[in-house]
Amino acid sequence: MTTSDQELLDSLAKIIPLLTHVQKEKLLSFGEGMACANSGKDFYFPESEEKEQK
Repeated sequence: MTTSDQELLDSLAKIIPLLTHVQKEKLLSFGEGMACANSGKDFYFPESEEKEQK
């Protein structure tokens, strides 16, 4: 896991308890939609890896 991945998870851990039930459902739906859209696809973004290494 990259540093930016960990930062994202840390931010979500702080935000999720503050969300309403409806907001949590929307966030979950959005995440499931992203996972479904990317299922079976291996995307490679070399330019984003270069930025993370700097």
